[in-house]
Amino acid sequence: MDDIKKTDSGFDDEVFSKAAVTDFIERFTPYKDHWVHFRSDENFGLSSDYSNEITPHAIYGLDVNRLLLMAEGQLKSRSPNRTNFHYMGFNRRPVAAIFKAHGTTVSGNPYKDYPAHWQNLLDYVKENHPAAENRVQGFYPRDHYVDGVAFTAILYATEFACDQILKLGGEGPYRPHPSKPALWRELLLASGIDAIEDRSNTLTGDCDHQIAVVNPAAATLISVLDNPLAPARVAEFKAR
Repeated sequence: MDDIKKTDSGFDDEVFSKAAVTDFIERFTPYKDHWVHFRSDENFGLSSDYSNEITPHAIYGLDVNRLLLMAEGQLKSRSPNRTNFHYMGFNRRPVAAIFKAHGTTVSGNPYKDYPAHWQNLLDYVKENHPAAENRVQGFYPRDHYVDGVAFTAILYATEFACDQILKLGGEGPYRPHPSKPALWRELLLASGIDAIEDRSNTLTGDCDHQIAVVNPAAATLISVLDNPLAPARVAEFKAR
């Protein structure tokens, strides 16, 4: 699969030199408590086409704190090719865009606004996508829909509504369609959500500790760095 079709995560078993990892730690330490977006350039807006057919069209960011912990573990590991630092495929990208997320960000801990978001979603599909009304009704807020359960419920309610609208057969998440990313983003925004903070490997199925910002106004660019783990890509990018 061409790497443009991947999110900013994904398994990669390349073993980095200690010098490269040390450089990574030094460059990223000032940006603890931020997110980092690895793409082909620093423009992380949502104006460009999105070729992933499974996940919402969004600005995807990885948790800098989490990356630093994994990088430090990489330096201490006796088997560096077996550390989970390598399941992040960000070494494919030449640029690291550091950003902060704000607005209405939902996560699994805590998540108290599910009833309001669900009602917003239901009202929206009734008016704009009536074929999905029954699907959304199936996620009516219940007593046990709190925190992590509610977080999964809003993802499933919006994703399965997409699948219903697009007439995708079968059951379960991660069913692809070219129109799904834009539609899923539309439904999340209609629910009143600006960003999804995923610590449970639920949204994309290949990465935890990430964020998906569906409203670009809810992301503020802080800094742009060369990615020290992708020197060849950096050189190629600057030679364009």
